[in-house]
Amino acid sequence: MAQNHAKYQALGLEADIFAAGLKRKESHGKVVFGSVQSVARNLDAFQGEFSLLIVDECHRIGDDEESQYQQILTHLTKVNPHLRLLGLTATPFRLGKGWIISSIITAW
Repeated sequence: MAQNHAKYQALGLEADIFAAGLKRKESHGKVVFGSVQSVARNLDAFQGEFSLLIVDECHRIGDDEESQYQQILTHLTKVNPHLRLLGLTATPFRLGKGWIISSIITAW
Protein backbone atom coordinates (compact mmCIF):
# COMPACT_ATOMS: atom_id res chain seq x y z
CA MET A 1 0.00 0.00 0.00
CA ALA A 2 2.82 2.41 0.80
CA GLN A 3 4.21 1.79 -2.69
CA ASN A 4 0.86 2.58 -4.36
CA HIS A 5 0.49 5.67 -2.18
CA ALA A 6 3.97 6.86 -3.19
CA LYS A 7 3.19 6.34 -6.89
CA TYR A 8 -0.04 8.30 -6.46
CA GLN A 9 1.80 11.17 -4.78
CA ALA A 10 4.48 11.10 -7.50
CA LEU A 11 1.70 12.23 -9.86
CA GLY A 12 1.33 15.36 -7.74
CA LEU A 13 -1.82 14.12 -6.01
CA GLU A 14 -2.61 14.04 -2.29
CA ALA A 15 -3.96 11.07 -0.37
CA ASP A 16 -4.26 9.79 3.17
CA ILE A 17 -3.13 6.40 4.49
CA PHE A 18 -5.05 4.32 7.01
CA ALA A 19 -2.85 1.41 8.09
CA ALA A 20 -1.82 0.46 11.60
CA GLY A 21 1.30 -1.27 10.27
CA LEU A 22 2.49 2.04 8.84
CA LYS A 23 1.49 3.89 12.03
CA ARG A 24 -0.83 6.16 10.05
CA LYS A 25 -4.56 6.52 10.58
CA GLU A 26 -5.68 9.33 8.30
CA SER A 27 -9.22 8.98 6.99
CA HIS A 28 -10.51 12.40 5.98
CA GLY A 29 -8.83 13.05 2.63
CA LYS A 30 -10.59 12.85 -0.72
CA VAL A 31 -8.50 9.71 -1.37
CA VAL A 32 -7.56 7.20 1.33
CA PHE A 33 -5.32 4.17 0.86
CA GLY A 34 -6.24 1.67 3.56
CA SER A 35 -5.49 -1.86 4.64
CA VAL A 36 -8.53 -4.11 4.96
CA GLN A 37 -7.62 -5.14 8.50
CA SER A 38 -7.09 -1.61 9.82
CA VAL A 39 -10.20 -0.17 8.17
CA ALA A 40 -12.43 -3.04 9.34
CA ARG A 41 -11.23 -2.59 12.93
CA ASN A 42 -11.87 1.17 12.82
CA LEU A 43 -15.08 1.67 10.86
CA ASP A 44 -16.08 4.56 13.13
CA ALA A 45 -13.21 6.57 11.58
CA PHE A 46 -15.00 6.37 8.22
CA GLN A 47 -18.16 8.44 8.67
CA GLY A 48 -17.65 10.71 5.67
CA GLU A 49 -19.19 9.83 2.32
CA PHE A 50 -16.93 8.06 -0.11
CA SER A 51 -18.24 7.92 -3.65
CA LEU A 52 -15.92 5.17 -4.92
CA LEU A 53 -14.27 2.19 -3.26
CA ILE A 54 -11.47 0.57 -5.25
CA VAL A 55 -10.53 -2.93 -4.12
CA ASP A 56 -7.31 -4.38 -5.48
CA GLU A 57 -7.23 -8.19 -5.57
CA CYS A 58 -11.03 -8.18 -5.31
CA HIS A 59 -11.14 -11.95 -5.85
CA ARG A 60 -10.36 -12.12 -2.10
CA ILE A 61 -13.81 -10.76 -1.24
CA GLY A 62 -15.72 -13.80 -0.03
CA ASP A 63 -19.38 -14.59 0.42
CA ASP A 64 -19.15 -14.54 4.22
CA GLU A 65 -21.22 -11.61 5.53
CA GLU A 66 -18.94 -11.41 8.59
CA SER A 67 -15.73 -11.02 6.59
CA GLN A 68 -13.74 -7.83 6.95
CA TYR A 69 -14.38 -6.93 3.31
CA GLN A 70 -18.15 -7.33 3.78
CA GLN A 71 -18.08 -5.31 7.02
CA ILE A 72 -16.39 -2.45 5.19
CA LEU A 73 -18.77 -2.63 2.22
CA THR A 74 -21.81 -2.73 4.50
CA HIS A 75 -20.60 0.24 6.55
CA LEU A 76 -19.62 2.45 3.61
CA THR A 77 -22.88 1.64 1.81
CA LYS A 78 -24.86 2.70 4.90
CA VAL A 79 -22.96 6.01 4.94
CA ASN A 80 -23.47 6.46 1.18
CA PRO A 81 -26.10 4.23 -0.48
CA HIS A 82 -24.81 5.39 -3.87
CA LEU A 83 -21.27 4.11 -3.25
CA ARG A 84 -19.65 2.63 -6.36
CA LEU A 85 -17.33 -0.38 -6.14
CA LEU A 86 -14.49 -0.95 -8.58
CA GLY A 87 -12.87 -4.35 -8.17
CA LEU A 88 -9.49 -5.08 -9.71
CA THR A 89 -8.20 -8.62 -10.18
CA ALA A 90 -6.18 -10.74 -12.55
CA THR A 91 -8.17 -13.84 -11.53
CA PRO A 92 -11.91 -13.13 -12.00
CA PHE A 93 -12.78 -16.85 -12.17
CA ARG A 94 -12.92 -19.31 -9.26
CA LEU A 95 -12.99 -23.07 -9.68
CA GLY A 96 -16.32 -24.39 -8.46
CA LYS A 97 -17.89 -20.92 -8.37
CA GLY A 98 -17.31 -19.50 -11.83
CA TRP A 99 -17.04 -15.79 -12.54
CA ILE A 100 -16.84 -13.68 -9.38
CA ILE A 101 -18.28 -10.57 -11.01
CA SER A 102 -21.35 -9.92 -13.09
CA SER A 103 -19.65 -7.91 -15.81
CA ILE A 104 -16.11 -7.34 -16.98
CA ILE A 105 -15.40 -3.83 -18.16
CA THR A 106 -11.95 -4.54 -19.58
CA ALA A 107 -9.97 -7.74 -19.95
CA TRP A 108 -6.56 -8.44 -21.43
